[in-house]
Amino acid sequence: MNLTNNICQFSIAQANDALSLGQVEGYAALYYDPTNSGSTYHVSDTVQVRLARTAFQNLNHQKNDVTVFFGHQMDSVPLARTSSQSAKVWLDNIGMRFSFSLPKTKLGEEIYVALQRGDLSQMSFSGEIEKATWGREGNVSVKTIHSFSRILEVSIVSNPAFLGTSARLVAGLVEEARKALEIQARIEKARGGF
Repeated sequence: MNLTNNICQFSIAQANDALSLGQVEGYAALYYDPTNSGSTYHVSDTVQVRLARTAFQNLNHQKNDVTVFFGHQMDSVPLARTSSQSAKVWLDNIGMRFSFSLPKTKLGEEIYVALQRGDLSQMSFSGEIEKATWGREGNVSVKTIHSFSRILEVSIVSNPAFLGTSARLVAGLVEEARKALEIQARIEKARGGF
């Protein structure tokens, strides 16, 4: 066992925890599901966009990292990114999932409060389309995206194209509960309890 390596990893984990307000997770994109209207982008009454189950097949082979932003502001400081391991992006049978560590910054604090209040609860993404087809269903034109050559970023947003996306704070609330228990334990100890 390499003690130096373990201490170094522990210190990095502690530093990352100290720089994070909590963990955010959810879905940045959903594959088309005819039973879920949130998996279709209703551009207008006559135009829809859908994501085929193959849309993100290149994500697992993507060499560049995926960044996390607020509101697609790609010229700003990212909230997280996969190359720094402060974000993860993966696929499941519903769509493209994500998890990221919300940084202790002014914007991070604003997002944290908005997530707690429910003012922010959805996601979006941008990418380079590799293959798409157009079809018609009655008087509606339907664009089906079959694949992206790469995903550029995922963003926490207030007005997503795909209404079924989601973002929720998961670890921040756990951290607050842990701190409350620690305070309660200190109070009990001060009172002579155990």
